[in-house]
Amino acid sequence: MTSRAGDETDTAEGVGASRSASPGDLELAGMEIPEDAGDHRDALIDILSRIPPHWGRWIDCEAGWFPLIVELHEHLLELDPNYVVRQIKEKFGSLRYYAGSSTTDPVAQQRFSALLEIAERFSTTVCEVCGNPARLSVSNDPQPWHKTICTACAQNVAANTGRVFRPHVAPPR
Repeated sequence: MTSRAGDETDTAEGVGASRSASPGDLELAGMEIPEDAGDHRDALIDILSRIPPHWGRWIDCEAGWFPLIVELHEHLLELDPNYVVRQIKEKFGSLRYYAGSSTTDPVAQQRFSALLEIAERFSTTVCEVCGNPARLSVSNDPQPWHKTICTACAQNVAANTGRVFRPHVAPPR
């Protein structure tokens, strides 16, 4: 199955299609686990399990950000072991990790929000594809596509798709 990000994913349906479902398969029900999760698979499953079942349990970005997502999750767990994830995706070239804190402590809530903001800003320095240092870039499409991508991955995308990414230059303020 293909995820929202266009990557191959495992789903509970795909896992159980060739055999009867085990209790572990049932825990994965409705989750779209990226095949390229690698060493991050267990942590991503834990993160996906925090998304309410009726919301859609997938991560809509490429594997280069998986280490950042897992690190953010670990920091959020330290503040609030019961936090809830709403959605994780790329938007305008940066990571969006929508989550809600269950704590009523205002200081912990501020730290929780600050961690989300820091991860979003930091994601614009990490290639979404491979995880190497990168810059926020804009494609040559009629409706430009923003993506944080390193030079090597941008060249690969251009060679395979014709989509050319150039570093984004913000207008002067």
